[in-house]
Amino acid sequence: MNKRHILNIGYPKCGTTWCWELLTQQTWFTAPREKENDDLILGVTVADYTKSYIDTEITANFSTANFGVDRYIIKQLSELPSTTVSIILRNPFDLYWSLYNFLPNSDNLTYNDSVSNLINQSWFHRPAHIIKRWQQFFKKDKFHIFFYDDIQKNSSDFFNNYCKQMQLPEPVILDNREINVTRYNQKYTELSSKLVTLINQEIDNLQLYVNYNVLKWKR
Repeated sequence: MNKRHILNIGYPKCGTTWCWELLTQQTWFTAPREKENDDLILGVTVADYTKSYIDTEITANFSTANFGVDRYIIKQLSELPSTTVSIILRNPFDLYWSLYNFLPNSDNLTYNDSVSNLINQSWFHRPAHIIKRWQQFFKKDKFHIFFYDDIQKNSSDFFNNYCKQMQLPEPVILDNREINVTRYNQKYTELSSKLVTLINQEIDNLQLYVNYNVLKWKR
């Protein structure tokens, strides 16, 4: 098979570590570097970046920072025949709550303050903007959108479909364990109505770019 490099541009707490670890267990996968390689946002050229995987058949970079690279770099990446991009999307309400429980908590902040600050301090999730930027250069057969909902529903089916869509060999090892399912619970925290409206607007924007009912995520 042709050489293939997977570039995942997703956000934290969307199942990327689980997906990466499962990939590394496959006999056909080679991981010459760590899961998260931030070279592309640290000034390393695309040419030098490719040296990390040019001599191996199938590799991946699941750095959560890669969604932020500029259009010039994305255009260069799109010209590499071996690179296929994936993104795993998650309900942003669940994502924020999961992030808050994952990141160090401050004792002097309430849940409400903490989640609000998390959104306001550069963590705001703009999946529609991200997808639009990458779809500008990557065609459908090179840019694949997946959903955390499907991992929760059936992780084995998700990974089988992931490998199929990414044009990877059939997986020889599957993982049926339940991954992090932390969900936003209004019983314990309330976002302001302004933030709920803002997040719902982002979900509306996302629906324009995906063939999946994300409107059910709205609150």
